[in-house]
Amino acid sequence: MTNDPRSPAELFEELQLWPCQRRAVHSVISYSEWFAGIAPGPSRPSMVVCMPTGSGKTAVIGSLARCVPQFSTVVIVSPRIAVTDQLAREVCGRLFEKLGMDPSRIPKSVVRLRQPHGADLDGVDVEDAVIMLTVQQLQTWHRDGRSPLERLRSKASLHLFDEGHYEPAPAWSAAVREFSCPRVVFTATPFRNDFRLFNADPNHSFFYSFGEAVTDNVIRDIEFETIQTQRKPRHFVDRLFGLYEERIGAFAETNSRIIIRCDSRESIYDLKAAVEARGVSCIAVHERMDPGGPMRSFVGFPTRKRRTLGCGFTSTSFLKASTTCVSR
Repeated sequence: MTNDPRSPAELFEELQLWPCQRRAVHSVISYSEWFAGIAPGPSRPSMVVCMPTGSGKTAVIGSLARCVPQFSTVVIVSPRIAVTDQLAREVCGRLFEKLGMDPSRIPKSVVRLRQPHGADLDGVDVEDAVIMLTVQQLQTWHRDGRSPLERLRSKASLHLFDEGHYEPAPAWSAAVREFSCPRVVFTATPFRNDFRLFNADPNHSFFYSFGEAVTDNVIRDIEFETIQTQRKPRHFVDRLFGLYEERIGAFAETNSRIIIRCDSRESIYDLKAAVEARGVSCIAVHERMDPGGPMRSFVGFPTRKRRTLGCGFTSTSFLKASTTCVSR
């Protein structure tokens, strides 16, 4: 808990937020004020905040959760354990360091719940706190009628869902609607047909387009280029690095990275070997990993702004190989 004499509202004004992030925060505040004037019940609409990847949704979530005095107890739900853990690290402190603020000055404690049945919520003071959990935990409590869910329902003044496009909405919309507080779904996906199951109100949603983000210099524009390669992964990698040097410069002399998306685990193995054969270190990631093999999970990617060359490698036993390259 902070000892800073300034109010959360004063601290919020000090955060080095981009204009689009401030507009998103104020849109949620306006929605919550409108929400409070509607008759209580599960039919009260949710809000959708749609911002492209890289435009700072996490900063909006963290600011709302910890620096807006209108919201005391805030519940944040994410669809995956890894996503929730990463978001918790940001909301606990790293985010505010990026926003030019000493995290110790930020009010409210942050509690990351891990027990599926809510045992770790026992003894936790949820008053004026940020509670973080996965959608699976929320669904389990709702299905089993667990008391932790009732505690959160009675205290929560704001309910935030990160990465709302991950899970089919029918799987958790019922649990969401039972919260009587304002509910906000964050996504980078502009269109989602089953947002109707969240009863989202289009008149109280925030949409920040990719085009706006490019115009505002929040993110770089994207260039697409399709190149043809030969059947060997080595040829693909050679052409890829050649394109990199044409567009950006010598790889060893630039503070950039290359991201390759493959269509199979086998392609990842082969391309990793081809990249390393050039003397370039790389990390291979796949959901089905052999602990003794060359691939491993990796969380906490570097957060410094870098130019990025991303590409997709598509192959059928390497009989057909092509790539779409994206430069940001």
